Amino acid sequence: MQTPTQVLDTYFLDIRYALLEIAAMFDRYDAAALRVGEATDDPRRTLLQDAVRLLADEKHGEKHGEKHDENQYDRAETLLNLFSDLDDETQEGKKRTHPF
Repeated sequence: MQTPTQVLDTYFLDIRYALLEIAAMFDRYDAAALRVGEATDDPRRTLLQDAVRLLADEKHGEKHGEKHDENQYDRAETLLNLFSDLDDETQEGKKRTHPF
């Protein structure tokens, strides 16, 4: 079992890289939208923004407001459900709004 410091020591650089890639993608999207004069209404972009908000929201890092058991943290599970909703939308041809 790792300590919190060991978790950061292990994953910090990889996660920093991933976050920089996410920021760069949003920058590229915004630049492309400016070039063509408008942004598309693409549910994938909205979903990615929702996912970033979810990661930054500490209340989604725990289930039922408790912090007693390591199995209670559910950000990954919530993201998987969020992205599976997009798959459902694509298959059904409809849009949903997410509460994030």
